[in-house]
Amino acid sequence: LKHYIIQQLFGDYAFSRTLMLPPGRCTLAGLTAGSQLRATIGMYTEYLSDMDKIEEVSVDMEGDLNILERIKAINNGTVRWDANKLIFETGDIQIPLASAASSVKELAPLALFIEKYSLSDSSILFEEPESHLHPAKQVQVSDLMVAMINCGAHFQITTHSDYILGRINDAIKLYKLKEADDEKYNKFIKEKGYSKDLLLNPESVGSCYFYKNEDGTVSVREQSLENGIPYDSFYDVIRNETMNSMNLDQLLKGEGGNDF
Repeated sequence: LKHYIIQQLFGDYAFSRTLMLPPGRCTLAGLTAGSQLRATIGMYTEYLSDMDKIEEVSVDMEGDLNILERIKAINNGTVRWDANKLIFETGDIQIPLASAASSVKELAPLALFIEKYSLSDSSILFEEPESHLHPAKQVQVSDLMVAMINCGAHFQITTHSDYILGRINDAIKLYKLKEADDEKYNKFIKEKGYSKDLLLNPESVGSCYFYKNEDGTVSVREQSLENGIPYDSFYDVIRNETMNSMNLDQLLKGEGGNDF
């Protein structure tokens, strides 16, 4: 079944390795073959197996320096193996990964993978990349994923973050702008401070929305990318919350604009 699905999704494209990053991975960060805890659910068993395989790789491959610097900047440090234990190192401080910030633990498996393997023939399932991340770091992770895709990696992500989707859409729109008018593109990114490598070919992207039907079933709907990845379901929440907040402000102001 695995090989059939790969064939249907990617044709004759061959992957040398895959990485699964399930939700809730933060609590399992650092578990290795020597750990007593063992997951019994499929995706978590595979996740721990992936981590064990990464640990077994003794020689680092020549990774893309840009990618390595990006993940180091996001984590504000590096994650490494030391005597079968994961250590987080920032500046002159070294602590067990289990004691690091949750954002570091969430991204640690991806950081280790980037340092060990070539991205050009890798496929990564990244569940909820926004987990435990400040919005600013969510934007950085989006840029990291775009850079990795442009290095040849495949990503499948699930997300509830408008920051993630918005940043990916920016990369798609910047690509379209550069294709349409290079002069306007260069002027825009200079004014707004965008990096020149924040470009994502829309032909490299697919988007599906999991819609809950009235009978409780879920249907998967492929979405148009004409204007980027749509996230209409977020707009209703944002609009309602904004209107409620405005109404509360008006009530607090009272008639005539006087505060209570």
